[in-house]
Amino acid sequence: GGRTAMQDLFRPLLDKVVARLDARIAVSTTARDTAELYYPGHYELIPNGVDVDRFHPLNAPFPQWRDPQFVNLLFVGRLDPRKGVSDLIAAMPEVVERTDGRARLLVVGDSYLRPQIEAQVAESARGHIHFLGHVPAADLPRWYATGDIFCSPATGNESFGIVLVEAMATGRALVCSDIPGYRTVVTPNENAACFPPGDVRALARTLVNLLDDPVRRGRLAEAGRQLSLDFAWPRVVDRIEPVYREAVGHHRSALTGHSAA
Repeated sequence: GGRTAMQDLFRPLLDKVVARLDARIAVSTTARDTAELYYPGHYELIPNGVDVDRFHPLNAPFPQWRDPQFVNLLFVGRLDPRKGVSDLIAAMPEVVERTDGRARLLVVGDSYLRPQIEAQVAESARGHIHFLGHVPAADLPRWYATGDIFCSPATGNESFGIVLVEAMATGRALVCSDIPGYRTVVTPNENAACFPPGDVRALARTLVNLLDDPVRRGRLAEAGRQLSLDFAWPRVVDRIEPVYREAVGHHRSALTGHSAA
């Protein structure tokens, strides 16, 4: 997105800080491209890390939300229009109808927009959508485990899909919008079922097809768990450490007047 008034206010200070940086790290190509608009230069591409031992397939779900009659769709995130939660809610009547009522959506997250978003729920889907509000961070792994399909339908402005990695690490089949920030994490059809952002009908079809295909859900879940291991903190730290070492070396050489070895 464009610059904000806050960014303009602090731009002089940011310019001074950036000018003194010894190294720059971007979590994705999307984040790098945005940063380069304002601060051109070389950026190391190193993704965010996830605790794949905390977010793990063996986490216990919340038993009160597990029912063989239902397949749980899960959304986790701030209730913000850019997160696509309204598209997900708009897709639910078709999903419920085409699955004979077996689909149930659990919405984890909150914002001041929650009353407006709840009011968007169609009558036919009302008993199939549950707003759970803010939950303790310690409970998040269990909420991921409670879902069968994790859905992140963001419409854009996502530089890195951390919730995608957390869901995959927990062994959940993934449905997400096909946006550049998410492409830095997943490969469509390989470890996620994707749909065009903002396309409610396509989202509904994608959810129905995956809900009706437990074998494919299992394949996506397994592939996602394997992919999530690439974002394990030890691997990420192994990539960050050389950048810091090189930056420290250049900084010391600048102070002493000697070239870095």
